[in-house]
Amino acid sequence: MVSHEDKRGSHLQDAVRLLFLLDRAGEPLEKEELPEAVCVVRAESRVQAMVFWMRNPDFLAHEILRDIEDGVRPKSDLGVAAGLLDGDEPELRRYPMAMSQFSAYEPLDNAFAVLVARRLADRDQQRLSAKKVRKNFYLLQAGRDMARDIVKQEPVLAWYDDRAVLVSEVAKKQNGTVLKRRQWKHPEYVGTKPGTKIPAITSLVREHLDQMRASETPI
Repeated sequence: MVSHEDKRGSHLQDAVRLLFLLDRAGEPLEKEELPEAVCVVRAESRVQAMVFWMRNPDFLAHEILRDIEDGVRPKSDLGVAAGLLDGDEPELRRYPMAMSQFSAYEPLDNAFAVLVARRLADRDQQRLSAKKVRKNFYLLQAGRDMARDIVKQEPVLAWYDDRAVLVSEVAKKQNGTVLKRRQWKHPEYVGTKPGTKIPAITSLVREHLDQMRASETPI
């Protein structure tokens, strides 16, 4: 029997996550970029950071709570965070990621190849300096159409789109380095040994949520 901590999504599941992330978190294109593309996510580090939040609703809920405390999101969004923690949500939607030498990491090649093979997405490499190369991940028009069709034809899969919207809002326009630094603030995250799965923080986030809700209760 496969334990929850060993649970791993299929390449198709991973490809669907990437499809909706590109659609919702993609940035406008610069001139003379891929003509058939509709948006782009720049740098694999940014993609990896957002995939981590897609696959870990407890960590995503924590970021929403922090945004509420910082005044970035309204207090009414306590309900949004609660929705990521209520019932079986953390168990059903959580797909743990392994810690590499410095951060959460899962190879994207196989999942992205699913999108490329169907001409839904594409990518290239951009040399920024003699020693630095950045990967750019493009969503093509067919990919955007597919994302919209999936939601219409299979409403049960609309949660992918809803989750991608939340992740995009939490990630904002910050680059991958900044997003990774935010994730490094968790002791459970940075304390994970390379090659092992990053543990859940569901109980800690629920406690944080309860404290914030209690502070909102009139005396």
